[in-house]
Amino acid sequence: MRIKSLYIKGFKTFYEKSIINFDSEISTIVGPNGCGKTNLLDAMRWVLGEQNPRLLRLDSMSQVVADGNDNLPKQNFAEVSLLVENEEENEFIETEIKRKLYRSGESEYYLNGTQCRLKDITNIIMSEGAGSRSFTIIPQGQIDTYITSKPEEKKNLIDEAAGLAIYKSKRAETERKIILVKDNLERMRDIQIEVKNQKDTLEDQARKAKSYSELVDKFKSLEKLFYKNRFRDLNNKLSKFLKEKEEFSNITNEFEKARSEIKANLHTYSNNQNKVVKTIDDLNNSYLELKEEKIEVSSEVNIMQKENMILIDELDRVKDTKKDLRDEVDSLILETENISKSYKDLQKKIFDANEQINFSSHDNERDLDITQDEVKIKLLDAVERYSSLKTSYSIIENELSDLSTKQLRYEDESSKLEESISSIEIKMREIKEKSSELELIRDNCIKNKKEETEKLTCINTELKDINIKYSKILSDLEATNSRVKVLENIESTYGWLPEGIRNFVHQLKGKSINGTVSDFIKSKEGYEKAVESALGEKLKWILINDKNNTIDTIQTFKNTCSGRGTFISLDNRRLAGGSLRLNQISIMDCIECSQENRPFLSSILGDTYVSDGLVEAIKAREEFPGFNFVTKDGEFFDANGSISVGSAPENILQIKDEIKDLNNQKLQYDKNIDLVGIEIKKIEEEIFDINNRINSFDNEISSYTDSYEVISRKLNDFNSRLSGETSLRENIQSQIKELEANLMLKKKKLDDIYDEINVIIEEKDEFERKFNLLEKAKDISSSEIILESKKTEIKNLEESLNNQGNSKKNLSEKIDSVSLKIETESSRIIELEDKIELNSLKIKKCGQTLESLALSEAGLVQDISESKKELENIKISLSSGSSEIEKSDEILEERRIKGFELDSNIQKVEIEIEQLLENLNPDIDASEIKTVNSDESLRIDELEKNNDLSKSKFYKLQKTIEGFGPVNLLAPEEFEKLQERFDFTNSQIEDLDESLMNLNKTISKIDGESETAFMETFNKISDKYDEYIKTLFGGGEGKLVLTNPSSIKDTGIEVMLKIGLKKYRNLKSYSGGERALAGIALLLSAYFVKPAPFLLLDEVDAPLDDKNIDKFGLMLKEISAKSQVAIITHNKKTMKFSNKLIGITSKLEGLSEVIPVDLSE
Repeated sequence: MRIKSLYIKGFKTFYEKSIINFDSEISTIVGPNGCGKTNLLDAMRWVLGEQNPRLLRLDSMSQVVADGNDNLPKQNFAEVSLLVENEEENEFIETEIKRKLYRSGESEYYLNGTQCRLKDITNIIMSEGAGSRSFTIIPQGQIDTYITSKPEEKKNLIDEAAGLAIYKSKRAETERKIILVKDNLERMRDIQIEVKNQKDTLEDQARKAKSYSELVDKFKSLEKLFYKNRFRDLNNKLSKFLKEKEEFSNITNEFEKARSEIKANLHTYSNNQNKVVKTIDDLNNSYLELKEEKIEVSSEVNIMQKENMILIDELDRVKDTKKDLRDEVDSLILETENISKSYKDLQKKIFDANEQINFSSHDNERDLDITQDEVKIKLLDAVERYSSLKTSYSIIENELSDLSTKQLRYEDESSKLEESISSIEIKMREIKEKSSELELIRDNCIKNKKEETEKLTCINTELKDINIKYSKILSDLEATNSRVKVLENIESTYGWLPEGIRNFVHQLKGKSINGTVSDFIKSKEGYEKAVESALGEKLKWILINDKNNTIDTIQTFKNTCSGRGTFISLDNRRLAGGSLRLNQISIMDCIECSQENRPFLSSILGDTYVSDGLVEAIKAREEFPGFNFVTKDGEFFDANGSISVGSAPENILQIKDEIKDLNNQKLQYDKNIDLVGIEIKKIEEEIFDINNRINSFDNEISSYTDSYEVISRKLNDFNSRLSGETSLRENIQSQIKELEANLMLKKKKLDDIYDEINVIIEEKDEFERKFNLLEKAKDISSSEIILESKKTEIKNLEESLNNQGNSKKNLSEKIDSVSLKIETESSRIIELEDKIELNSLKIKKCGQTLESLALSEAGLVQDISESKKELENIKISLSSGSSEIEKSDEILEERRIKGFELDSNIQKVEIEIEQLLENLNPDIDASEIKTVNSDESLRIDELEKNNDLSKSKFYKLQKTIEGFGPVNLLAPEEFEKLQERFDFTNSQIEDLDESLMNLNKTISKIDGESETAFMETFNKISDKYDEYIKTLFGGGEGKLVLTNPSSIKDTGIEVMLKIGLKKYRNLKSYSGGERALAGIALLLSAYFVKPAPFLLLDEVDAPLDDKNIDKFGLMLKEISAKSQVAIITHNKKTMKFSNKLIGITSKLEGLSEVIPVDLSE
C-alpha cells in the first residue's frame, strides 16, 4: 500500500480544499511554526479512523470542522479523503478512503465512493499493518513521551510491531462469547434449579405414593400368614417354657444336695486350722527367744570388735610416738658430737693466740721526733689545690665535650625530625584515604549482610511452610496406613460379613468350604460399580468345595450360627445364555478371575450384560426381556422387571477397591515425601550457604571495623606524634642556640684553669721533695696495736668455749629425758597388745555361740514354714469350700430368679396368645389361625428367611402405613414429566459447559500464539536497536529488557543503553540528546522489523545536531526502500534526503494553505 494523495476540506485550519501529493519514497513537509503542518498528520490519523479527540489535540470531535475567521463563515462539515494504491499482479489498483463529519455530529465513511462502516476501513488498514494508533504516525514529542513512559506502556510498541492487535481483537471477541455463554449457562441453571425444586417436591410425593401402594399390597398378603405364624410360634414357645421349667426344678434339687456336703467338709477344715495356728504360735515364741539371745551375743561381739579397733588405733599411735622419740635421740647425739668437735677447735685457736702474744713482747719500740710541719702543711695545701683545679678542668673539659656532642646530636635530631614530620604528614594522608575506603567497604558489607539476612528470613519462612506441608503429608500417610490396615483386617477377617457367618467361614474355611464368592472375584477398572451391582448379596455366598458336603455343611451352619446364609457349590457349572446381538459386553468380561473358576462364576452371574447408560439399558431390556442389564454407574435392570439404583452399603468389592486406591495414594505420598525431602534439603543447603555468607560478611565487617579502628588509632597516634615532633623540633633548635653560647664561655674558663694548674704543679713538686726527706727519718712501730688485738681474740674464744660446754651438758640431759619416755611407751605397747589378744579370744568364742544359735534358728524357721504351708492349705480348702458355698448360693439364687422368670414367661406367652386372638381382624376366624396347611407352611418358611414375618417388622409395616397420612396417587406420572424436562435442561447445560471449555481453549491458544509472536518481534527489534545505536553513537550498545520474563502478558519493557565504558542504564539516566537519539533508534528499529506501508514523522529530528542528522537521513533512506516516508521538519539537512518538498503556509490568520516548493532551489 502506498499513499498517492491526500484531499482535505474543512478540517481544522485547512478551510478550503487542499490536495497533497506524496512521493513514493521520502516526502518532506516544511513551513513556518503554527502554519498547520501537524494538522496534516492529524488529518491522516483522522481519516484512518481515530475516535479519540485528545489524540488529535481537541476537546471534542466536532472541533475538527473548520471555524473559519472573521471574514469566513464556519464550515458545515469536515472531509478528508486518502487515495492509496496497492500492487496486485504487477498492476496498481487505487483505493479511496474517505471520512466526513458534519457539525451536527453525524459521521460518514466511504470506501471507493460507497458508504461503509468504520470497521470495514479499519480491517483494510490493519491488514496492511497500518492504523490510526500504530507507530506509522509519530507526532511531535512522542519519542520523549515514549522514553519517559512506564515499562508497561513501552510494551505497546512491541505489541504493535508484532501485530498483536489482531490477537487482542480475537481475544476480546472470544471473551464476549464467553460472557454470552456464561449468561446462557446461568439462565439454564436457574431453570434447572426451578425444575429440580418442582421435581424434588413431586419426587417425594411419587415415592410416597409408590411406597404406600407397595406396603398396602404387602400388608394384605402377609396379614393372615403373620397371625398363623405368630400363634404357632407362641404355642411352641409355651411348650418349650413348660419343658424348661420341669428340667430346671430337677437340676436345682441336685445343687442343694451338693451344697450340704460342702458345708460339712468346711466344719472339719475349721477344727484343723485352729490346731495348726496354736502350733505356729508356740514355734514363734521359741524363735523370738532365740532371736533375743542371738542379738545379745552379736551386741557383745560388736562392742569387743569396736574396743579392739580403738586399742589397735592406740597401739599404732604409741608405736609412732616411740619412733619419733628414737629419731629425736639420734638427732641429739649427732648434735653433741658436732659440739665436741667445735670445742677442740676453739682450744687450739686459744693456744695459738697466746703463743703470738709471747713472741711480740720481746720487740723494741723506737719513737721518732717529727719536724718540718710547715713543709707538710704547704705540700698538702698544694696537692689539694692541684686536685681541685684538676677536677674543675676535667669537669669543664667533659662539659665542653658533652656540649659539642649534644650540639651535633641536636642538629642530627633536628634534621631527622624534619624528615619524620614530612613522613608523618604523608602517612596521615594515606591513612585518611585508606580509612575512607575501609568505611565504604564496611558499609557495603553491612548492606550485603542486610540483604542476605532478609533473604534468609524469606527462605526460613518458605522452609517453615514446606515443613508444614511435609508434616501434613506424613499425617495423611499415617492416616492412609491406618485406614489400609483397618480395611485389610476387615478383608482378611471377613469383617464385612455378619458376625455369625464370619465365625462360621473362619471355622470351616479350607475344610468343607473355600470362603465366599468375593474371594474369587476382582473387577476390571471402570466396571467396579457394574460388577458390585450385578453381584449384590451374592458376594456373601459361601462356597462349598464339594457338593457331597452340602447337607453336612448346612447342618453345621444351622447348629452353630444365628442369621441367614446362602451356599453354593464350586461344582456348579450352569452356562450363561447366548450372546446378544446388541453392542453390549458380558459382565464376565468385566471380571478378573482364574480360568478354572470362570464357568462357576458364569453360573452365578447368569445372563447379565453391561450397558453404557440408562437409555441403552432400557432399550436392551425391552428387546431382550429375559436378560439382566447393568450400567457402568451401577443401575441394575433385573429380568423380573425391577430396577435397582443408588449406592449400596459398603461391601467387600468397595473395600478392595479402596485398599487399591489407598495403596496407590501411599505410593504418591511416598513420592511427595521424597520430593519435599529433596526440596527441604535444597532449602537447608541454601540456608547453610546464606548463613556462611552472613558469617563471612560478619567476619569481613569485624575485620574492616578492626582495621578501621586500628587505622583510626594510628591516625590519632600520628597526629599526637606530629604535634610532639613539631614541639620537640622547636625545643631542640632553642637548646642548640643556648649550647652554642655556653660552649664559648666554657672554652674561655678552661683555658684559665689550665694556666693555674701548671703553676700549682711546680709548687707541688717542690713540697714533695722536701716531705720525702722528713719521712725517711721517721719509723713508727705498730706492735702494741697487734698485741692488744690478740688478747681480745683470746678472750672471745674462751667465752665461745664455755658456751659450747654448756650446750653439750644440756644435750646430755635432754637425751636422758627422751630415753625415759621411750621406755614408758614400750610398756604401753605391751599392755595394749595383751588387751587386743584377750578380746580376740572372746570374739572367737562368741562367734561359735552365734553359729550354734543360727542352726537352731534355721530349724525353727523350717518348722514354722511347714506349719504355715499346712495352715495355707487348710485356708485354701476353706476358701475353696466357702467359694463353692457362695457359688452354690449364687446359683441357687439365680435359679430361683430364673424359676420366677420361667413362670413369668409362661404367663406372658399365655397372655400374648389371648391378646393375639382378641386383636384378630374381624374378617379372620380365630380357629382358622390355629391350623397351618403345607402350602402356608412353605410360604411362611420362605418369608421367615428374610425375617419378613417378625413381630417388629409386621407392626412396623402396619404403623408405617398408618403414618403415611394423605397420599397423592397421581404424583408418579407428574414426576416422570418433570424428570424429562430436567434431563433436557441438563443436556443443554452440558452443551454450554462444553462450549465454554472450547472458548477457554481458544483463549489459551490465542495467548500462546500472541506470546510467540511477541517474543520473536521483541528479539528482532532488540537486535536492530543495538545496530542503530552503534550507527548513531559511533559505538556503544543497546538492548531491550523484559521486566517480568515469566509472564509475557504482564511484563513491561526497559530500554537500556551503554555508551563508552559506562554500564547499561535506562534512558532516564542520559542527557536529552542521547535520549532522543536512542528513542529514534528504537522507533525506527520497530518500524524496520515490522514495516508498515508508510511512516509519518513530525519533527523527530529537532534534537539532533548536524552530524547525527546525516546518520538519521541515511536511516530514512534505508527505511524508504521498504516503506513510504513523510516527515515534518525545519532542518535543511533533513530536506536534502527528501525526494519531494511539500510546503505549508498561513494564507490568512488561522487558515492553512499548501504551496509548491521547488526542490532544485
